[in-house]
Amino acid sequence: LGDDDELFVTSGNATQEVLDERLNARHALSAVVAFGDDTSNIVATLNLRAINPDLRVVVAVHAPELRKTLISSGVTYVASPSEFSGRLVASAAFEPEVARMLEDVSTGADGFDLRQYSAAPFAGRTVTDARAALLDFDGPLLVGLARATGTTFEVLSHPKGDTLIAAADHLLVLTDGAQAKRMADRWPSRQGR
Repeated sequence: LGDDDELFVTSGNATQEVLDERLNARHALSAVVAFGDDTSNIVATLNLRAINPDLRVVVAVHAPELRKTLISSGVTYVASPSEFSGRLVASAAFEPEVARMLEDVSTGADGFDLRQYSAAPFAGRTVTDARAALLDFDGPLLVGLARATGTTFEVLSHPKGDTLIAAADHLLVLTDGAQAKRMADRWPSRQGR
């Protein structure tokens, strides 16, 4: 999310006053809302959006059916840990190696990770060109694009080779630490959006 001096974590009442005073929500770029109950998550999200309509808000919910409601309120991403866990367990029953790989790429602790970088260095080139450029120095594997569509981004998983990359797009790559460093050495680009 950011450097330690750029992050602030708090808990407690999620009124507009508290959120703005404790979190400086009016000037924040993003916020993660993860209370223990969905009602508190919804109230906090609506209060954050009222304070800062441009804020990137990520919300964890226990009831996956709230996803569409929260997305329609302007939330950037809704995570449902129970839904993801259910998919992982089902996958493990039929494809245990797929489940192991998902565990590996869903944590940045060690091994591989999925990361997002600005695609500006590849603007005007095709996905095939970008993949070849990355593989040329044993860099990350390009697995998707986040395509800017107004105020949101559409995820293109495994995009076609002839897809043209725009400067506002983001590369979604599978990488380990060494590959990410090699890429940063060639094309300095901040991780994330």
